[in-house]
Amino acid sequence: MRDAWDRAGPEGVPSDAPPSPASEVPRTWLGRMWAYGARQSAVIWRKRKWPYDVRQFDPRVDFFGPTLGFHYIYHPDERLAHRETDERGFSIVHIGGRRRRQPTTHCHVAMHLFHRYLESHDEGLKAQFLHKADLLLEARERVTLGGTACDAWFFRFEVPSYAPHPVPWIGCLAQSWAISVLCRAHQVTGRQDFLDAAVGSMATYTVPVADGGLRWTDPAGRAYYEKHPYPGKLRHVLNGFMSSLMGLYDLYRATGSEEAKRLFDDGVATLACEDVLDRYDRGYISAYDQAPTRGALPSWPRYHFLHIRQLLVLHRLTGLEVFRARAERWYAYTRDPVCRLRWMLESAAFRARNIPRYIRQTIRAP
Repeated sequence: MRDAWDRAGPEGVPSDAPPSPASEVPRTWLGRMWAYGARQSAVIWRKRKWPYDVRQFDPRVDFFGPTLGFHYIYHPDERLAHRETDERGFSIVHIGGRRRRQPTTHCHVAMHLFHRYLESHDEGLKAQFLHKADLLLEARERVTLGGTACDAWFFRFEVPSYAPHPVPWIGCLAQSWAISVLCRAHQVTGRQDFLDAAVGSMATYTVPVADGGLRWTDPAGRAYYEKHPYPGKLRHVLNGFMSSLMGLYDLYRATGSEEAKRLFDDGVATLACEDVLDRYDRGYISAYDQAPTRGALPSWPRYHFLHIRQLLVLHRLTGLEVFRARAERWYAYTRDPVCRLRWMLESAAFRARNIPRYIRQTIRAP
């Protein structure tokens, strides 16, 4: 399936494609970090309201039924309707001054269309959703990782915030969202190829990172699913880990797969350990990851609020009080002015320490 992914060129997009008029303003890394930091600081100081209550779920979300409907973390977001695509309709982002296909973003847009279809029963929206699902199906690559046959969606660019790492690579965030989209496409159409690809995506969670998969096991035998599974450079990114569990649970609901449930339970058992959650808790903000070489990165507001919502989803799915209690603790941080001040100062310090990297990336960008 590699040809379907790369048909338009090495990155999936023609190299002479015009730049986006809106998403690249400001165009430099320094400018983007300044603008992003200003927006996030406004949220921290509650000058800019978060668009929804992260503790409240839409009443249409069904957590347990065999029919998959609104996603667990659903909230209306019309910005997804305006994401940039290539000429075939696959979502793209701008990395290093170039347009790159982004499977996670593509899945988000597909799920947005599915939600709009559920709300309106518009056959046109249904067709748009299935078109996105078909593009996702075409873009998968059937590979063997550690002796296991898998369906994977590869990223063909380096992540700017990482040290050099292998390209192409896969990640648990894209794999899990692909499962959720494909299970819903199978549900709407009855097509077996959608379900087969979802099951093939699940297989990547059984393969160790050292063999090209997503699973890393700590010395205590606890399983982590990696958003950035680069051997020797693991960060255990929290939002990707928890998103993985939701995708696996979708597959379990849609198929009754005991393997999907076992993988879900493995990840839940890890996160339910207080010492694991403590490593993601900085005492005033949640941590984005656990990078051993530089200390945990404090979350920006969008990730902190997402962490709260994801923990509450896990509480709903498992009934484990440890997830609800931690979510309430992290929500309390957002109401405490001392926590907000520490949050802003440490985030600003992190950005300041990385100014040399932003300058290097700006110089390298065309």
